[in-house]
Amino acid sequence: ANGIIDCNHWFNPRDKRAQELRKRVEAKGQFFSYEVFMTYASMWLLADALERARSGERAAIVDALEKSTFSNHFMPYGPTKFVNGQNEGAQPLMTQVVKNDIKVIIPRDYREVEPLFPLKA
Repeated sequence: ANGIIDCNHWFNPRDKRAQELRKRVEAKGQFFSYEVFMTYASMWLLADALERARSGERAAIVDALEKSTFSNHFMPYGPTKFVNGQNEGAQPLMTQVVKNDIKVIIPRDYREVEPLFPLKA
């Protein structure tokens, strides 16, 4: 997969919390995959909504999520803002597989390596 470029949701590689979580996951022999960091980010958002809802009732939680401005995450996002179920504060990143690891290449604010282009096939 070396050289493959993808655009997807990815963690902020400059956030220390993301790097600490990555170390913990890899220390267990696991791959720090999309599912791992997205689950962590989602659970932090849900915990924030539960605290603000002050209830386990579905309607209260949905209302808290709709009014969310959660920003204490390690994703390259601004504060959450749900419109019709979509988080308008989200921002995907472009990544490229470099030396068997996924690295952020765009946008520059999160860049870990220069993009390798054109690919040598």
